[in-house]
Amino acid sequence: MLNQDLSRFAMLITGIGEVYGKSFTSVAIDIYWSVLKAFKFEEVQAAFYRHLKNPDVGRFLPKPADVVMAIDGTSQNQALQAWTKVDSAIQRFGSYSSVVFDDALIHAVIEDMGGWQKLCLASTKQLLFDSKEFQERYRGYVIQKPVRYPKYFIGIIESKNSSGGYIFSPPVLIGDREKAKQVVATGSYVFLGTELLFPKNTAKAIARD
Repeated sequence: MLNQDLSRFAMLITGIGEVYGKSFTSVAIDIYWSVLKAFKFEEVQAAFYRHLKNPDVGRFLPKPADVVMAIDGTSQNQALQAWTKVDSAIQRFGSYSSVVFDDALIHAVIEDMGGWQKLCLASTKQLLFDSKEFQERYRGYVIQKPVRYPKYFIGIIESKNSSGGYIFSPPVLIGDREKAKQVVATGSYVFLGTELLFPKNTAKAIARD
């Protein structure tokens, strides 16, 4: 959350307290804020509501840890869905294609794990371990957003053709096309195992696509 979210966060906390017949002091609100400000306001709000509807724990006032747990449960689903998208792209496009996903967190995780080409070239057995590592790292980024991430990942074809001065196709947009373009726009660099300058002609090609 951002500092401008504090007022509506305080209103949310106050309302939750009223549901349970409790009143929050400013100190208590500050404690909840300190713990939960790493998340988006919408995530925190949704987590409170999930707690309220939970028949097992909903009768108790949610502590900060309860809200984090409710959010983390959602992050597990998000991480699994993200890996399913990546695994499908590996099978469909492979290491030869340059790719852009519609989720910046996916880019951050793939970079942490050595890049797109390395992930694609992993054995079936290794991918089982990669799946677990990917999801753990993804859940971490749900809580603590990455400071930066690659615009897209270069495949083998673009790597070879660009170094030889040959024409190459723009990256494949995976998932929601507009969101993928946004990832390109907000990313910091192109990943090929090292940081590279972003090719301007590729940026224009993606924008037109």
